[in-house]
Parts: sequence; structure tokens; C-alpha cells
Amino acid sequence: MWRFSTHLHLRNVVIFL
Repeated sequence: MWRFSTHLHLRNVVIFL
């Protein structure tokens, strides 16, 4: 779950940029 959450967070950052 931790890795999955981190992946989603990084993806959100990319989308935000």
C-alpha cells in the first residue's frame, strides 16, 4: 500500500505540473 500511495502521489504531482 505504501508504494501504491507513493506512486499515486508522484503521478498527481506530474499531472499538477
